[in-house]
Amino acid sequence: MEHIDGNWFREENDKWSGYSTGIEIERILCFEKTEHQEILVIKSKSFGNVLVLDGIISSAERDEFAYLEMMANLPINCHPKPEKVLVVGAGGGGVVKEVLKHKSVRKVVACEIDKVQVLNVLLGKCLYITGPGEGLFTEEYFESMKMSLKQDGVLCFQAENIFMDLPLIKEMMTISRNIYPKVEFGYSVQLTVNGGHFGFILCSLNKDTSFKEPLKKYTDKETKEMNFKFYNNDIHRACFSLPNFVKKDLYQDALIEQ
Repeated sequence: MEHIDGNWFREENDKWSGYSTGIEIERILCFEKTEHQEILVIKSKSFGNVLVLDGIISSAERDEFAYLEMMANLPINCHPKPEKVLVVGAGGGGVVKEVLKHKSVRKVVACEIDKVQVLNVLLGKCLYITGPGEGLFTEEYFESMKMSLKQDGVLCFQAENIFMDLPLIKEMMTISRNIYPKVEFGYSVQLTVNGGHFGFILCSLNKDTSFKEPLKKYTDKETKEMNFKFYNNDIHRACFSLPNFVKKDLYQDALIEQ
């Protein structure tokens, strides 16, 4: 649910009772209701243009690179030779742009339910479990992704906020472990979206896949050439270093390696 209070946009998410995010507005650029969702674009005072879907902040120019680079490069750099990539929930194409930086990629399929917003590796971008993206958090969806992957295929999808949504993350990890032989959880930060934190669940059909260590080690020169503002070798490794309360819930079974 959203509120515009004078010059401020406020996101008030029903599933996060007592919490609100506010962004100061310079002007409203676009407001449209489609058959799938309500779209609001505002020019903010500090964060550039901001996209709001059904009252929930989806992206902001100032910090969207943090999410886009991690979403694309974590799974890409855990696959020995990614050639075909499917992006589910492609939106404005930011993740696709990151994927296409990799020379081994020959084909990218972008899937987006709402036309107004606009297979070695599967990337599922779904920020919330209500609205058009609700179907992307079901066991049937994860099973369909498995059927689309090659034998050594990798899946990465956005997995909410560790402070607000840990029970849901635990449920998604359980479903994923029932389907894929290799599953890991990592998290990163983005100030304007999803309460400032976003998680990733990575799955592989190859039980020997090492998500925590990037296969491609970028030099400082290569990092600059790839125009990475956020992602690097150390960030890749660090995102799998979890707080104790998260490890306790997601890796409480001693038989589950973290």
